[in-house]
Amino acid sequence: MKSLRDFTMARVALGRAGNSVPVREMLAFQLAHARARDAVHFPFDGAGLADRMGGVQVKSAARDREEYLRRPDLGRRLHAESRVLLEPLKGNYDAVFVVCDGLSALAVERNAADLLGRVVPRLEGWKIAPVLVCEQGRVGVGDEMGELLGLRLRWC
Repeated sequence: MKSLRDFTMARVALGRAGNSVPVREMLAFQLAHARARDAVHFPFDGAGLADRMGGVQVKSAARDREEYLRRPDLGRRLHAESRVLLEPLKGNYDAVFVVCDGLSALAVERNAADLLGRVVPRLEGWKIAPVLVCEQGRVGVGDEMGELLGLRLRWC
């Protein structure tokens, strides 16, 4: 008979140790929680990533990480200075790639440049906008950026 743990990554069927879970499971949870907190609070070098990718650094309306976490709505809107920065870049683009630090800046730092390096060459003949690297950004901020840049293609 298969265990419930065979069907999910959730922390289920951990076992018992008196009124608690076994020490091994408690320590594994604490380690996973610490790693998740580290990923959320990892300092994002948006300017460095934008330079490496030949992109443009922008910021959301969230002032800092704390506000980003407490006010998701601000992470979905561009900062006024970033809106001004994008105005001269308006064109008739087929696609734009928006890279946000999101909830795991570490993952973005490690993977974004490589991912785009593999995807962009496959879009031969497409008019691609400059890569936008957004600090404190959430997915929804891409809609505003696409509109400002005159993007023809939305989510695909």
